[in-house]
Amino acid sequence: MPKRLAFLGPPGTHTEQACVNYDSAAVLLPYPTIPLVAAAVDSGEADEAIVPIENSIGGSVSVTLDLLIHESAPLISHEIVLPITHFLIGPPGTRLDDVDVIFSHPQALEQCRRYMADHFGSVLETASMSTAAAVADMFRYEGTAAAIATERAAKLYGAEVLSNGISDYANNRTRFVVLASTDHPPSGDDKTSICFAFNGDDPGMLYSA
Repeated sequence: MPKRLAFLGPPGTHTEQACVNYDSAAVLLPYPTIPLVAAAVDSGEADEAIVPIENSIGGSVSVTLDLLIHESAPLISHEIVLPITHFLIGPPGTRLDDVDVIFSHPQALEQCRRYMADHFGSVLETASMSTAAAVADMFRYEGTAAAIATERAAKLYGAEVLSNGISDYANNRTRFVVLASTDHPPSGDDKTSICFAFNGDDPGMLYSA
């Protein structure tokens, strides 16, 4: 029976691509937020879940960290590192000079900061729940909009690629974690994530721990 794998949707996100890389035979279940993705494992709706935890440019994904540290979340059983390529996409026939707003997930906007400054310095940037949701936001917008998303999202939703490879750094990577109700069996080549909390904020506290 195929594994049920929850992910941050809708389809067309980098997280969906991480799911395909992890288990191409799995039944993919999209959820609109990271807490709901994790809750799907807790409730038994999904066998495992995949969420982003860290990007080499944008840093940690705070929602995922807060979930793992402060909530009764599933355990980390695997990790996946995915090269990230961002595309600027728009409705068919869109002219770059006509774009007055660009939608995307905050992490994607941050990872394309230099490109945005060089080409769209005066254009409004608007946050979306995911890069794929940004495409839906783009189509709903009454003016001329574009979105920073994946090439797969452009194909899925009938959009046109306006510019490719717009990330500021060629070595852009995102680390995803696989959440499950049980930990991965010891392999001899494992990683352990530890959270430290301190009463103060002095130099060397982590080192002393």
